[in-house]
Amino acid sequence: MLTHSFAELRSMSIEELNDKVAEYSVWKIQLEAFVGQLKSEATSAKLTYEAGLVTTGYTLVKEYEKQGLKPPAEKVREGEALSTNRNLKDIYQIYIEAQARYESMLGKLNSITTAYFSVQEYRTLKTSR
Repeated sequence: MLTHSFAELRSMSIEELNDKVAEYSVWKIQLEAFVGQLKSEATSAKLTYEAGLVTTGYTLVKEYEKQGLKPPAEKVREGEALSTNRNLKDIYQIYIEAQARYESMLGKLNSITTAYFSVQEYRTLKTSR
C-alpha cells in the first residue's frame, strides 16, 4: 500500500493518476470487506464476554447472598469474575485482541480512503485545466 507525495502526483500523467485511483479503489474495497469481518469478530467476542460476565456475576451475587453478605459493586464483581473464571478471562483476551485488530485495520482503511479521495480529487483538478 503506497502513498505518494504531492510532487510525485504533480509529475504523473492523467493515465498514471487513473491507475493510482484504480489501485487505491481495489485496496479500499478489500480493506472495507476485511474491516467488516474484523468488526464482526470483535462484536461477537464482546457479546460472548458480556454474556459470560453477566452469568458469572449473577452466580457470585447469589453466593454472597447465600453467605449473608452484601454483594460487592459491579466493577469489583467483574474483577472477581475475571480472576476466578479462567474461561471468561480467555474470552476477554480474545475480545481485546479482536478489537485491537479491528482498530488497526480501520486506521489503515481510513488512510487508504484518504489517499483514494485525494488522488481522485487531484486527478479531477488536473483534467479540468
